[in-house]
Amino acid sequence: MNDRFARMLGLAGPGVVVFCAVAVGLFFDLAAATLVLAGAALLGAILTLWASLQALFGNAPMTTDEAIALAHLGAVDERKRAILQALKDLQFDNSVGKIAQSDYDALVSSYRREAKGLLRAMDADVASRRDNAVAYVNKHRRRAAAREKTRASR
Repeated sequence: MNDRFARMLGLAGPGVVVFCAVAVGLFFDLAAATLVLAGAALLGAILTLWASLQALFGNAPMTTDEAIALAHLGAVDERKRAILQALKDLQFDNSVGKIAQSDYDALVSSYRREAKGLLRAMDADVASRRDNAVAYVNKHRRRAAAREKTRASR
């Protein structure tokens, strides 16, 4: 129903706008008619942007599990960045002699071990998300094929 309305509006909308602009131009002046046309153009651009954003992101709201997963991924990514920054700081401190070599080796080993664990966790999370994404895409492809099949049979 929504697609049908959008198609009708796309076909009839410009004619209605031109009619309104001519009517406003006859009753008022050219500046008011130009303002009607500019307002319609702005509204058309906003509606086009809105439609493309809906097509890009879909109409489904985010579930609680998805929101928690995004927050968790952000925390893991933030921890990874903190570890990498700590490793850079350690390298600098070691190069200027602010830290003993034995302390440097122990800290670098500890940070690298933690970074490897985080990377493994991120890889495992991506693998599960990849499977979910493939299932989601396949489901939508089947729906689109069914819609096309029903349109073709009309």
